[in-house]
Amino acid sequence: MSGLVHDEEQGGRPQLAGAQHASWSGQLLEQQRICPSAVFQSLNNLRIERTRIRPLGADSSKKGGNADVELAYLSSKETVIDNLESVMLSCVAVKKFRFDDDTVDDRVLARITHEINLLTKLSHFNIVELVGFVEDVKEGIAWMIFPWENNGNLREYLNSMNLEIPERVSLILDVAQGIKYLHNLNPPICHGDLKSVGLIYT
Repeated sequence: MSGLVHDEEQGGRPQLAGAQHASWSGQLLEQQRICPSAVFQSLNNLRIERTRIRPLGADSSKKGGNADVELAYLSSKETVIDNLESVMLSCVAVKKFRFDDDTVDDRVLARITHEINLLTKLSHFNIVELVGFVEDVKEGIAWMIFPWENNGNLREYLNSMNLEIPERVSLILDVAQGIKYLHNLNPPICHGDLKSVGLIYT
């Protein structure tokens, strides 16, 4: 699920982002018989060529439980970015999933495609939007692309600001609205990994 994002014009709003989605019924992904290649194919309109992504360096990378997230440029053209002035660029957050022992595990791919597939069906101002994905199974590459938010995650924002109680309560209510939206879906969805570093502040 995506993270909570805070909108300055509206006094701040968190969004759910980058978390593990799970069916409320508790069914295992293997039991749902997800075919990663079929899901990737069905979402081809969201596929982004790897050559359009230009990482900003190791300093922008942050490690997570099963993936690294780094700041990168996304070009407006499907071409290698040699001349930055010749293309329009936008900053994005690239979530790069890690595979054990340099092998592609179908179960890992199933979880990734499950998350991507769910995000395409969600629409709420407290749920972060998926820009697209990069996938090359042979190379062990599976990336999810999200909008980059300069304010960072909610933990970073709270540590950098001295918020009053009403402002903190407002943030909590925003998080609750995102969770309520997920729980009211049919079937309901549970976030599964709700924490401040998984909430984006816009």
